[in-house]
Amino acid sequence: MDIFLFDTYSKLGDSMKWKKYLKNIGISSSFLILGNFFISFLSYFSLLRGNGIVILEGIILFLTFFIGPYLQGKENIKYGFLEGLKVGFLLIVVLFLLNYAFYQEFSLRNLLYYGILLFLSMFGGMVGISRRKEKK
Repeated sequence: MDIFLFDTYSKLGDSMKWKKYLKNIGISSSFLILGNFFISFLSYFSLLRGNGIVILEGIILFLTFFIGPYLQGKENIKYGFLEGLKVGFLLIVVLFLLNYAFYQEFSLRNLLYYGILLFLSMFGGMVGISRRKEKK
């Protein structure tokens, strides 16, 4: 019985790795939520209008998809693009589910947008790895 549980645990992977991914996804999601509250605050008091809101939303979303993989890349030794791809894919799954739940719309434009965000997250992971190497 103990051997079966050990095999099952080893197949699931190290729980510490999952904690690191969830921590970085939590930081990214918190940044996204706080950024949206900031945009809502500026919009409520008419400090930001029209295209300014759209541009600021895009910047916050791009920073969200850069920060999480960047932090994950700083914690790892090699393969920053792969770490960025993992974190970016998890963030895209959450974003896709939220988009489908509230808007129920899927188009080729959204797929291209998700691809750009995934590329940006890969870039964030590579920058994180390079920053780690500069410190050592």
